[in-house]
Amino acid sequence: IGIFSNEPRAAFEAKKNYPKTNVCDVDVFFAGGLKHQKNKPYCWPKNRDIRKWWSGASIRGYKKLLEIKEKRPDINFALFDESLPAADFYSLTRRSKICIDLPGVGLSSRKFYEFMVFEKCVISLKQQYTPWDCEENVHYISLSEDLDYETLEQKIDFALKNEDYRKSIENNVKSIENRSEE
Repeated sequence: IGIFSNEPRAAFEAKKNYPKTNVCDVDVFFAGGLKHQKNKPYCWPKNRDIRKWWSGASIRGYKKLLEIKEKRPDINFALFDESLPAADFYSLTRRSKICIDLPGVGLSSRKFYEFMVFEKCVISLKQQYTPWDCEENVHYISLSEDLDYETLEQKIDFALKNEDYRKSIENNVKSIENRSEE
């Protein structure tokens, strides 16, 4: 996973190899390498909120997903705290109703763009400096700057209960792809 940043067209090629499916048996999907979870920032400006250390935000987000999964057996989660082989990652992406993006080394992760290329409904922190014109709650469901993920369960519930809303996000994402092909 994580092929978008160096070669954007590679994600579009992968999309051709993993066609859309009508089987969406996974409600919420997250996979990511949390290999930095034992790390601490080497240095950090005193006036900057430590919650904006993105590796730490990712760890908090994953812990929140595990907490929600534990108390919500009615939601089918596929959560992995490691990178998956590409075939597994793309298969689960296709089969998921909602894909969760947590920060990588920076605010944006490569998976965010892969999910968008695959026309998925993504829940993510507010994105900045994206190569595409991504609007909050139009092209993805935004957690805004909820760095403690307090609204994550509410956003998941809303998206699962509102299929039309999820589909509109997916259709809006498709319009980005169409513009990128120009």
